[in-house]
Amino acid sequence: MILDRFENLKTYLGLTPALDRVIEALSAMDLSAGLPAKADFNEESRFTVSEISYKASSGHFEYHRKYIDIHLPLTGGEQMGICSTAANTPDAAAFNEEKDCGFFDAPAVNTITVPAGWFCICFPDDAHEPSLGEVGKSYRKMVCKIPV
Repeated sequence: MILDRFENLKTYLGLTPALDRVIEALSAMDLSAGLPAKADFNEESRFTVSEISYKASSGHFEYHRKYIDIHLPLTGGEQMGICSTAANTPDAAAFNEEKDCGFFDAPAVNTITVPAGWFCICFPDDAHEPSLGEVGKSYRKMVCKIPV
C-alpha cells in the first residue's frame, strides 16, 4: 500500500508497466476539471468518478486479485480501514472473479486518512474498507483500476 500526495505520484514509476501508464496519464490530467463518470485510460485500465456517501466502519473489507486500485479523493477526503488478506482467511467462495472483488470481515490493523490531493494505491494483498467518514455527508472520488 502506498499513501502519498498527488504531486509525488511519479515517484512510483517503475513498479509495473501498467501502473506506469496510468501514473503518466493521471499526471497529465486536470483533476479539478469536469471529469467523466467513467472512462478508460487505455485498453487495460479504467477509472470511475463518483459522489460517495461516507459510512461508518463495519470491518467489512474488500480485496482484489487481478487489479491494483488507486483511490483519489477529489473533494473532502476519506478514512480507510486497512488490513492484509495474508493475515486473514477470505472466503474463496465469496470472491467474484468477473468483478475481481471479494469481501471478508476482520478488525482493521490501522485506519489511514486520505485527504483530497492525496492518493492511496492498494495492491492485491491490501484489503481495504474505503469511504469511512461522517455519516450523512459525501465526497467526490476517483478510483482507478490497473491490472497487476
